[in-house]
Amino acid sequence: MASVRLLALAVCGVGAAFVLSGCAPAASTADSTYETAIASVVTAESTAGGRAVEVDREQGAWKVRVAVDERTVEVRVAPDGMSPQSSRDDDRLGPDDRAALDAAITTLADALRIAAARLRDDASVDEAGIDDGAWKVEFDGGGEVVVSTSDGSVMRTAP
Repeated sequence: MASVRLLALAVCGVGAAFVLSGCAPAASTADSTYETAIASVVTAESTAGGRAVEVDREQGAWKVRVAVDERTVEVRVAPDGMSPQSSRDDDRLGPDDRAALDAAITTLADALRIAAARLRDDASVDEAGIDDGAWKVEFDGGGEVVVSTSDGSVMRTAP
């Protein structure tokens, strides 16, 4: 009887380990993948309380500009995209960018995901932001994808 209980306990323990490991973030081989760019955007939006308009990999960390009312807040995020390192008031948000952002249905995080799927899943993001009413995503080693802010469609891809 004790051996059956021990076996059942071992099976439950292994099952719990599998379930819990599925909740953990996946290990990334590079801190510039589109997944870490998305994580940095979400982290910055949560920190500043607004909507991201630009993400840029700079000196190993992420610099994200977040629109808050009529201004932007620059949030620096750790290379893994998970923790804010600092934030400061940045510039006023231009009226064209404000209007484009207000009309946008597709978020910057969505545009990063769409662009990476169009280019390649292991793509390393260099920078992305709103440009002429669309999300422009640039990748390391070349490659640019322009994503519509209104419906998430790919408007242009350049090698």
